[in-house]
Amino acid sequence: MRRGISQTLWIIVAAIVIMVTALVVLTIFGAGITPVTNLTSAKSSCVAQFEISCVATGTNTPPGWTASTLKLPDGSVTSCSKLTTCECTSTPIGTSGINKYTSSCT
Repeated sequence: MRRGISQTLWIIVAAIVIMVTALVVLTIFGAGITPVTNLTSAKSSCVAQFEISCVATGTNTPPGWTASTLKLPDGSVTSCSKLTTCECTSTPIGTSGINKYTSSCT
């Protein structure tokens, strides 16, 4: 009787570990390749991603900026860094040492 319960418990624990591992992997790599309807939509998505990253962190390259994650209608896969050129600039606010970050994309 104990051996049966022990084996059942072991199977349940193993299943939970496998499920948690799968969820972690899906969370890490879940974004994958994002299909877009046209080049303008892809560029708009990239500009929005850059603006949010610039204002929030003040960095010039958001995470995944150079990764080929956008699938264009012609079937090709490209990255935001190839679609648009963006720059994050900082402007001091008074003498407090705090900067305001703004982005510009072309």
